[in-house]
Amino acid sequence: MVTTRAPSTWLDSYGEIIRRYRSFCAARVPPRVPIPANPITVCLFLQLVTSEAKSYAVVKSASGAPFSLHEMALVPVGEIPTKHPLAKGIRARAAKRRIGLKLRNQKDPLELEILQSGILLYVPEVSTCPIVHLCTAAMVATMWAGFLRFRDMKLVWVELVKFYPTHMEILLIERKNDQFREGDVVFVTRSPRQATCPVAFCEAVIARARLSGLVNLFQ
Repeated sequence: MVTTRAPSTWLDSYGEIIRRYRSFCAARVPPRVPIPANPITVCLFLQLVTSEAKSYAVVKSASGAPFSLHEMALVPVGEIPTKHPLAKGIRARAAKRRIGLKLRNQKDPLELEILQSGILLYVPEVSTCPIVHLCTAAMVATMWAGFLRFRDMKLVWVELVKFYPTHMEILLIERKNDQFREGDVVFVTRSPRQATCPVAFCEAVIARARLSGLVNLFQ
């Protein structure tokens, strides 16, 4: 098999991130195939790395590792998952956020444990709590998990939220009448073992409030 780079250099550059990528795929329910991978699998992996990365270089490596694996497997470049528009969008959003750059007077992010404790106090039981409380909890949990700003939440239309066994996808569009549905796709991982899973909260809001169509999820 013809390779495009020296194996030692390739392994030195991507060895650790490749192991993490394979472990990520194996831990999904059901397990995901790492090569050739579904673009959604790679996008979820990039979203996870982006949420933990302290520099954009880490995100670039997380994208380069799956690309190299597919390249070595002779997958046509145009079909490699990291070339998918959704993967490009995640990298672009990460670059815009300038990961790791401390701004003057910037506050540290809220720790997950504190967030979960606050939500559980506010929403002790999803099925019986006031719908306003449930909607607020869903919004806060989604903002934290999806790295969204408060103004982004005004762009979350029920019709443009898609639910899957492993995650949900939110298409953010600037205008309600955007017929071409152009915008950014945000991935939020489903956490079935957590009582504060943002995906489960959003599903509960839609079900209890009987929302559908182009209405704001967090109205």
